Amino acid sequence: MQFDLSERIYSIMKEKRQKQSAVAVASGLDPKKFNAMLKHRKKIEAKDIPGICRGLGVTPDFLFMFQDDQAS
Repeated sequence: MQFDLSERIYSIMKEKRQKQSAVAVASGLDPKKFNAMLKHRKKIEAKDIPGICRGLGVTPDFLFMFQDDQAS
């Protein structure tokens, strides 16, 4: 089974009732670029992960499902 980071991000946003544009801004990413990442039109690079975690309010371990605790 392959891990889909975009689907994981969507799942967290849904669970936390976060809007995509708000997460993008909090992540320090252009909303259009963030949308392209989630739609698989642009790769999510390692350098983007800390900002995305900050925007979602989760730790990298939680994002990648290594732990259950969301606290960042």
